[in-house]
Amino acid sequence: MDVKFHNRFSLMRPAITEIRHALKHVLDSLNVSVDDIDASALVITEYLTNLLRHASAEDRTITLLIGEKDNHYTVALIDDLEPYNLFELNHSSWTIESESLAEGGMGVALIRHYFPKASYKTLAGKNHFSFNLNKIKRKTTLLYVDDDITQLSLVEAYVQDEYTFIACQNCHDAWQLITQSKVDILLLDYKLKGDTSETLLAQLAHSDLKTTLAILMLTGDSDIRTVKKLNRFGIDDYITKPVMKEQLLLNLDRVQNKLKPHLFHHRSDCKQTHYDLGQMRSAHLFGTITTNLGGDFFIPLDNDNKGFILGDIMGHGLSANQKSYEIQGFISGFTSSYSQVDTLVDAMNLALSKEKICKGSLLTMLVVYFDDEYIYFYNAGHPPPIAVMKNGCMNPLLHTDPLMGLSTDHSYRKYQYPLKDIAQLIFYTDGWVDNLGSTLNEEKQIMSYLPDNSLKGEAYATKLWLNSQGSVSKEFDDASLIVIN
Repeated sequence: MDVKFHNRFSLMRPAITEIRHALKHVLDSLNVSVDDIDASALVITEYLTNLLRHASAEDRTITLLIGEKDNHYTVALIDDLEPYNLFELNHSSWTIESESLAEGGMGVALIRHYFPKASYKTLAGKNHFSFNLNKIKRKTTLLYVDDDITQLSLVEAYVQDEYTFIACQNCHDAWQLITQSKVDILLLDYKLKGDTSETLLAQLAHSDLKTTLAILMLTGDSDIRTVKKLNRFGIDDYITKPVMKEQLLLNLDRVQNKLKPHLFHHRSDCKQTHYDLGQMRSAHLFGTITTNLGGDFFIPLDNDNKGFILGDIMGHGLSANQKSYEIQGFISGFTSSYSQVDTLVDAMNLALSKEKICKGSLLTMLVVYFDDEYIYFYNAGHPPPIAVMKNGCMNPLLHTDPLMGLSTDHSYRKYQYPLKDIAQLIFYTDGWVDNLGSTLNEEKQIMSYLPDNSLKGEAYATKLWLNSQGSVSKEFDDASLIVIN
């Protein structure tokens, strides 16, 4: 088997988010249908949730392996724990046709529904859960940007037999196509009408899109200074006009090597999934804030009244992740120098507005802390916290101030709510609901996720997170959730 991906993860709750992220990253670059990518993520989520429930060893790890053989790919999860064959040990009568959801026992039926031949085997002391994905025939998609209509037609004639061809004439339209479509190769002229391709290359340099996009320059400008300037943007090849068909196809074939799946490196030095808030309250953390893979961040506050900061830097993925570290550094320095967290929000807004940190960035942020009777919070443009009352009703805590970085003049207010009738508190970043692409408004979406209030503690929090997991192919933003109970 030709191994496309092989990586080991610590078997803790963040592994579900990390492995979903890896699946999307790797399978997107293979000849796999969107439906199979989504089904893989759903099945992996069900399997890992079950494994975490039954595994008891410490320092546990699990390996994700994706390989290619003949006409299919194999996705496998491998561990050396005490064997637990979920197919043999499943006693649930629940089926995919059941009219209601069950609190447990749905995993095997869901796995069998999507992958009837999924298997669990123990070989040489290691447990292998695996399923196969069929290869599909998919032409490589080529986007060509040039303001010369004749040149666009000529290149289309050259490549149409081997590539799916898309043409546009300016950087703005090209950026829209790249962000909204599956583009594999970008073929780019340098001099465009009233612009140069540096506009688009600069946008790509500050995004995660460049990691799965091959860039080939096709231009009449052969000036060595131009070539050196473009090389700094990380282009993959450079050819000058005019170009013959055979030469163009040869260069395109060469840059396609970049489209082979890259090794996915995950950085998960946080691994925090639980935070003790005192007064018999705990915070349960899910998603991006547990993996350090994006622009969402969680910072615990160890002041007199226990609390935390939840932030969401504009953007997503690795580019936003870099900016979030700068924000976290500012917060760490501030809180170590000043004991009053109430002054942090205005100080952060001033620094962002004057571009002393994270130039050109915007930030939403919640600063939250508690005493015995109240929750106190500052809300800078963030989705409002949700209070689930003891009677089961949902109550958004709607007070919100502007997001940070827009104005130096705004003074942020502190809000407070009594805790006595609250059963659960829910905090989240906007990607948690946006990634599902539902037509429901945000409040109705969240209501549809809520578990029964009879569940308590971590069981309630985990069920809420699992209820809200959608199609991995539709995920376009970092998503984080905190449940306090």
